[in-house]
Amino acid sequence: MSKQIFFLSGMFRCGTNLLRSIMNQNPDFYVSPNSFLPEVFQLLHRTKETSQYKDWKRLDIDINFKDNEKYYDDIIKNTFNNYYFYIIKKSCFS
Repeated sequence: MSKQIFFLSGMFRCGTNLLRSIMNQNPDFYVSPNSFLPEVFQLLHRTKETSQYKDWKRLDIDINFKDNEKYYDDIIKNTFNNYYFYIIKKSCFS
């Protein structure tokens, strides 16, 4: 069975903590507290605008892997997968 991941989001003081508490009463669900992962993605994405990234993009990292843009995008994608790797219940992240 593959993981089903849903995101719980809302404005401040709109009841997401209450909803998270109610959903966590169901043993088939896991709703995390507020995650720092959106900030990590923002920083990784913002890195693409720096001169260091643009210089790095011109380098050959590996003879077998010439597409540095795809390489970096895979790093971003795998950050998400690895962050939630050990959660085995149906999940919802706030």
